[in-house]
Amino acid sequence: MGAAPVHGQEFTQTWTLRPGWNAVFLEVAPTDARSVAVFAAIPVESVWTRAERLSSVDFVRDQNEARWNDPGWMVYRPEPYPEAFVTTLHTVQANRPYLIRIGGSQAVTWRVTGRPSLRHPAWVPDAYNLRGFPVDPARLPRFGEFLRSSAAHHRSGTGPMEEVYRLGADGQWRLAGANDTMGAGEAYWVYSRGASRFVAPLEIEVDRGDGLDYDALIEELPVRLRNREASARTVVAAMQGMQGADVLVSWELDTADGSVAWRPFGARRTIEIAPGARASLRLAPRRSAFAGNAYGDVLVASDGVGTRHLIPVSARRRTTEAGGPTHPHVGLWIGSLRVSAVSEAHGADPTLPTPVPSPFAMRVLFHVGTNGQARLLKEAIQMWEDGTYRTVEGGVRVTDEPGRFVWLTRPELVPSFRGVALRDGVLTGRRLSTVGIDFDGGAENSLSLAGAFEVGGTVSGTIVLPPNFPTHPFRHRFHPDHDNLDERFAAFRPEAREVRRRLEFEFTPGDPGGAAIRDYGHDTLGGIFRETLSGLHHRDVRLLGDFRLQRIADTPVLNPTPRQR
Repeated sequence: MGAAPVHGQEFTQTWTLRPGWNAVFLEVAPTDARSVAVFAAIPVESVWTRAERLSSVDFVRDQNEARWNDPGWMVYRPEPYPEAFVTTLHTVQANRPYLIRIGGSQAVTWRVTGRPSLRHPAWVPDAYNLRGFPVDPARLPRFGEFLRSSAAHHRSGTGPMEEVYRLGADGQWRLAGANDTMGAGEAYWVYSRGASRFVAPLEIEVDRGDGLDYDALIEELPVRLRNREASARTVVAAMQGMQGADVLVSWELDTADGSVAWRPFGARRTIEIAPGARASLRLAPRRSAFAGNAYGDVLVASDGVGTRHLIPVSARRRTTEAGGPTHPHVGLWIGSLRVSAVSEAHGADPTLPTPVPSPFAMRVLFHVGTNGQARLLKEAIQMWEDGTYRTVEGGVRVTDEPGRFVWLTRPELVPSFRGVALRDGVLTGRRLSTVGIDFDGGAENSLSLAGAFEVGGTVSGTIVLPPNFPTHPFRHRFHPDHDNLDERFAAFRPEAREVRRRLEFEFTPGDPGGAAIRDYGHDTLGGIFRETLSGLHHRDVRLLGDFRLQRIADTPVLNPTPRQR
């Protein structure tokens, strides 16, 4: 069996099938899993696979004498065979053995492309199990060395190997010896003495599912490796596709300076595992490096002495509630800006910001819509909206629209939703606000910004504070020179000048502080902050600093219309 790489999460297995019976182990779930599609390209007479738990009497030495009506088997018979109408094997799955009978007198090449899986069927204790193993075609092991780490298949590792039967060209199952070479993509009858969870001498585990599925929100997942052998193993992990070197990062130790940080995965990773020890490989996707809205690949892990695991890897960008593509930075962003330089009105160059002894920090809030429109916020309130239900045939009540978190900038909408935090026995919303940013935001209580909210882009806007604005820096209700009232304290008379704040946020390709951030450009952005203040002095005051933002929600719309109930 050989392997040829394909794009995405797919892998291709190849067999040369001889006329008569063949015992194959399929490590991938075919793209089109229908039996009629999987076996369409080869002259199949019949295909078998196990359908239920085995017992010790299920093993047959002569495959030609198999019982076709045994309920323990699922069978596929193609047209025009008369038995085609009783086919019970309708789909083909990953990590399952199949007995395939080929017609004619010539060997045929069979290729199956599909998604690998780390999920393997359970062993039945004290019985023969029809099984296959993740064998490396580049280094075929012997049965004895492959099974010796499992007491259920090789007694104490030094005693006799439990019985393993291999299918011959004549359709007869014959006992395999400990020194016989295994085949990749081949299935066997393997006896399990007692319970077993054995898959291979090198074990692979993931936290969720049957691979590394980061979906749209998961930031990192580990691959856990265990060496069951009594000798050290050097595991090589490599991405099948070319894009994985740039898209994936791993948590690595730099032996030169002792630092630990996220570093590009590169072409491959080598992991040394001591005898009987475990190791972990922490991997994370860089969604900012995706060529499209989704990424898929296969991580190939081999130990060089006979084991090869195929680990599917997938991740995607955020999408709208309708499921379609959206702006990569949609959602609510919170962060801080630091003013580190201010121009001196009476300095030699009043337009040049001069470094300050101690930077001044302010919180900032942004929202980016699905079309990329960025808005500056002065507050945002998180609330909850219950789902809606409908009744279908039979009186069954099902979910029509699921519940969701919403973010509001209009306080008058708060009573239309439910709170998300319990305070003094009452459900209330969570409120985020800024102190150094205030403006008249109109009906939506926000300020639209011009420009591109993305790495390499710049967004800008102007805050206008009229003389009587509540947070105008010169207004003071208890000082007669700053209350914007006449001498009788009755009529409005402007005593303060209009203040304008021209804000500009330039997004840099890297973190402004020089930090090595795992996925900078996706959920973390930063750059250079500039502000021009007009109205405080007859000369404009210029501020310079930096900022860093973190996405805290992917809510595409602010102030949604409450659902009808």
